[in-house]
Amino acid sequence: MSDLEKMPSHTRLYRRNATYYHRAVVPKDIIDSYGKTEETFSLKTKDHIEALRRVKIEAVRIDNEFEAHRQYLKRQTEPALEELTPAQIKHIGEVYYTHMLDEDADIRLDGFDEFIDTKDERIWISDPSELPRQTFEEHQEDTEALLADSKYDLARGRVDDFIVSEAEEVLTWINVNLNLSPQSSSWKLLYRELRQSIIRATESIKGRDEGNVVETPQMDSVSRVKPVASQYPMLSDALASWVLESDPNWSLKTKNSNTTWTDNFLSICGDKSLDAYVKADGLLFKHTIMKLPSNWKVRKDLKSLCIVDASEKASARQMEPMSISNINKGIGKVSTFWNWAAGQYFDGTAPHPLYGLKIKTKSDPRGQRDTLTSDQLTKMFNAPVYKGCKSEVKWKDEGQVILRDSPKYWVPLIGLFTGARLGEICQLGTNDIQSDQGIHYFNIDGVLAHERKIGEKGIKNAPSIRKIPIHPVLVEAGFLQYVEQQIAKGGQRLFPTLKVDSTGSYSDAFSKHFSRFLKECGAKTSKTSFHSFRHTLEDACRNAEVSGEIMDALQGHGSEGMKGRYGSRDYNIDVLARALNKIEYMGLDLSHLKL
Repeated sequence: MSDLEKMPSHTRLYRRNATYYHRAVVPKDIIDSYGKTEETFSLKTKDHIEALRRVKIEAVRIDNEFEAHRQYLKRQTEPALEELTPAQIKHIGEVYYTHMLDEDADIRLDGFDEFIDTKDERIWISDPSELPRQTFEEHQEDTEALLADSKYDLARGRVDDFIVSEAEEVLTWINVNLNLSPQSSSWKLLYRELRQSIIRATESIKGRDEGNVVETPQMDSVSRVKPVASQYPMLSDALASWVLESDPNWSLKTKNSNTTWTDNFLSICGDKSLDAYVKADGLLFKHTIMKLPSNWKVRKDLKSLCIVDASEKASARQMEPMSISNINKGIGKVSTFWNWAAGQYFDGTAPHPLYGLKIKTKSDPRGQRDTLTSDQLTKMFNAPVYKGCKSEVKWKDEGQVILRDSPKYWVPLIGLFTGARLGEICQLGTNDIQSDQGIHYFNIDGVLAHERKIGEKGIKNAPSIRKIPIHPVLVEAGFLQYVEQQIAKGGQRLFPTLKVDSTGSYSDAFSKHFSRFLKECGAKTSKTSFHSFRHTLEDACRNAEVSGEIMDALQGHGSEGMKGRYGSRDYNIDVLARALNKIEYMGLDLSHLKL
């Protein structure tokens, strides 16, 4: 008997563009109310053996989905329970406990990301073709945070939206399948039982972290129900189709940004048929993300929470919310999907829950980022990184080590004296440091972002291809010697310790470091980022009476006509060098950087 013959007859494995897909026909007894005729999705592998393994797992899961829908239909015809018995509450707690341990076991089967720190770079042991996973240490931190929060809430009898939604959902699972009256006094008992189950499960998971054998109780796998039928697809399925259609025109970074925001919308508003969404859903999404701080997914006290709970917790603790531009960015990303759905499913008349919800702001783009002041620059370039720190890792602490062989030292300096974008600097190769007429310069080039493959250099647009002379301050600080050292090591990249991420970018990790650096040295404001170097250089160019055309050429700004196409390639390198060498930052003393 073949592997496929062991699966249900309605399940099929097929290929599309070399990738394997799962397809299951919805059984006839539920097809009228299920909402679609097939469950079709990618198995995310091109390997036949791995596809066989995954399709068997998915076949079981989808069968559970079908059975859950049958139970859901049945439950709608039965009267709601007024109370739960102690045995029923205890059983629900065991189901939830088993579910958590089962999820943890799946995570461990896939394994954690691992790396080895060498002198020059961090070498990741995991398969680079796979999406990044948590490290073991990150997993431990999440477990500790969830355990601490659950104990805090249990001790105080606190009930939040997270535990309420989990209680409502667990009642729909196949091995629970109970319809409890909204007015029942058993809800409070159920909330407490689930909190206790979370604490028991996280303590068991900590035991696994220590290498102890903690078995998952034997119980039928749980399943979540589907809503009642609609002629329109579910949001999750429509999003998958949108990504599949748009993917060829997206860079990896754009894809991750689009899917992150649309996944957030899905988490906040729930998975419903497209016609079920209304303006209230859009307002719920907007008001939820307005309470979130920036980078909430990496904050220790928030990252283990779902987005709704993280939003409420951040609001209760009065954390500084993300910027209006980021809020509008999220609304814009999700709106892009709804605009696509309008033509795809509704002949241009789709319900648009986010229409008109962007927050109105002044149109001045420079208002989004501050120019760096003399005081900020002094704090930055007199920090331990430049005056002496303990080590690469302990860069915040004063010591005797000058990090002249680290991107932590060079990338901000290059930003200050080139105005180049962070991504352009972090991706530089040793062969991008070139010379002409005795003038050394940065050669900024690459492929357009949506055409870039992982590890390739990318540019924002055609004018971004340009030459930027190396400022004398960088030369005096030993930058050319640093370049020679990297060449002598046989490396092709200028900053080999910067690791490419899943979006194909070398700059994301450094962007996070730079934000921490600004805070540590006291130079951080709500409108300060690495991009502020561009505004700072532009102001310095104006103060030095550098023409707007040459300034645009140095910055890679687009404009009309041929100059907009070719940027700095219209100018001789000596013209650019004379202009750039005229700039200076009044009040900033960098004499301690000289070799």
